[in-house]
Amino acid sequence: MGSSIKPITGAEIFHEMLHRLAVKAVFGYNGAAVVAIFDAIYQSPYFTFVLPRHEQGAGHMAQGYARAAQRPGVVLVTSGPGTSNMVTPVLDAAMDSTPLVVFCGQVSQQDLGTNAFQEIPTEQIMRPCAKAGFTVTSVEALPFIMVEAFRTAGRGRPGPVVVVLPRDISTASLDRSEMHRAMMSLPLPLPGEPSVWGEAPGTLRMTDEQVATIAEMISQSERPVILAGQGVVLSPRGAEMVNELAQTATIPVTTTLPALGCFNEEDPKSLGMVGQYGSAAANLAIQEADLLLVLGARLDDRVVRTPKAFALKARNSLLAERVGVVQINIHEPHLNHVIPAGEAVACDVGDAISRVLPQVYRRSSRPGWMGQQSTWKGLYPFKYEQEDGGEQIMPQAVLEELDRQLQGQSRPVIITTGVGRHQMWATQFLRWTRQRKIITSGSLGTMGFGLPAAIGAKVARPDALVIDLDGDASFCMTMEELLSASQAGVDVKVVIFNNQEQGMVTEWQSTNCDKRYSHSHQSNPRFDALAEAMGVQARICSSIIGGNAELYRELLQSSFRRFDSPPVDESYGM
Repeated sequence: MGSSIKPITGAEIFHEMLHRLAVKAVFGYNGAAVVAIFDAIYQSPYFTFVLPRHEQGAGHMAQGYARAAQRPGVVLVTSGPGTSNMVTPVLDAAMDSTPLVVFCGQVSQQDLGTNAFQEIPTEQIMRPCAKAGFTVTSVEALPFIMVEAFRTAGRGRPGPVVVVLPRDISTASLDRSEMHRAMMSLPLPLPGEPSVWGEAPGTLRMTDEQVATIAEMISQSERPVILAGQGVVLSPRGAEMVNELAQTATIPVTTTLPALGCFNEEDPKSLGMVGQYGSAAANLAIQEADLLLVLGARLDDRVVRTPKAFALKARNSLLAERVGVVQINIHEPHLNHVIPAGEAVACDVGDAISRVLPQVYRRSSRPGWMGQQSTWKGLYPFKYEQEDGGEQIMPQAVLEELDRQLQGQSRPVIITTGVGRHQMWATQFLRWTRQRKIITSGSLGTMGFGLPAAIGAKVARPDALVIDLDGDASFCMTMEELLSASQAGVDVKVVIFNNQEQGMVTEWQSTNCDKRYSHSHQSNPRFDALAEAMGVQARICSSIIGGNAELYRELLQSSFRRFDSPPVDESYGM
């Protein structure tokens, strides 16, 4: 008599493994190559599934989810265009150190190389974009590859991992009892395990000599500055350790764009954001510092415009053996890549500082150096000029009013943005008081990122107030995802700054092209009517923001009602 136990299919193994990997949300779009998998996850009790209107939207949703939940975002798409539409989110995630596991369907293995319908060379396309990739060639290997994909996404510097699933893998079957025994033996990552997000335990690469040298450099310095990057945010103890170091040795702190909030900007030692769109105080402090501590930052061209001239006094101090530059980064290729560091350490930022701190001389004050920071802040604040006699609504005023109202919020606040001038204004006119409050496309600069990222963040943190601050041109890139939010009942708030142009591009054209605005102005739909057609409540704010405080209060306090939310505010006339 044969066994009465029904075999388990690859698609069912996939579903079971998502459960065992503690996946709580999946973003994806169906298609022929993955239809069996979608059938297996039908009405799954294990996780939420969010259907986007475009695969790129699924990718950005997963990015928002990953950064809000602090664990890998999961995407499931079909082959052909389903996979090629994922290139931008995968590259964006790689550049911004966001862990994703992207499952891409593929034609059956016997059809590979035959120009089959929706066949795609996934490995060749994704290899330059992803952190790693795997192709499943047997159903027996599927659970092991899934575990390794999740571990790889979160290990070291986080990033996206692509897993190719040929169609025949999902329909192949195995003896259920044997597969269950195999799955039970897998070393599965648990939800809170460090290897899911950040460096795995036991991989610290910092010698006792380096610890002593860095502690001595900090203790000797008279004008130190901490430049904190996203590595601080990604480190389990990064923000805590940076704050403790700043308080112990009285060191001013500036951050990069993705690290905003890892050091409370209401602290007098905060200098705000550094770089091209950063504060004058932050940039001046770096140039005048005798010690620059670069913690978890790779120093891209938006931070270091002219490498030869960057932090010259600290670099000259190093030559004179009077402190210098220290760089700590978990990703070794980022060390000494832009400017030379006297001490360059490849390890987790939080772990490194925790070892250095006990040897640092405590400084309760630095009156001269901290007084200079206060002077710079007073002389060079972020400011703007009111146009058209005060009647035109200014985006900076919108953000100032929003910031005032957010101060009274009892629940966590997460801000996502598109890419453009509105993104930079948000960094300047909102106060960033805690890490992971901002989710934005920093390195690739992907327009259209804001709305889908907000949806993913809200799925990860239903307790949070999630607001997408978007420019009209950026919003138009993925505005179809309003319908995804409406269908899924995801209560995000959206503020659209509508000036009917690609604002940052026109700014460059004004400066560099003698005001020849070549193809940078655009006509937009009526965003309020568009939103309402998608079942989303909308309002228009077209006068001075002071007269619309109630409108913003309504935006923040409203809750989802089917076909009457999430709220969208459209700020005109910029």
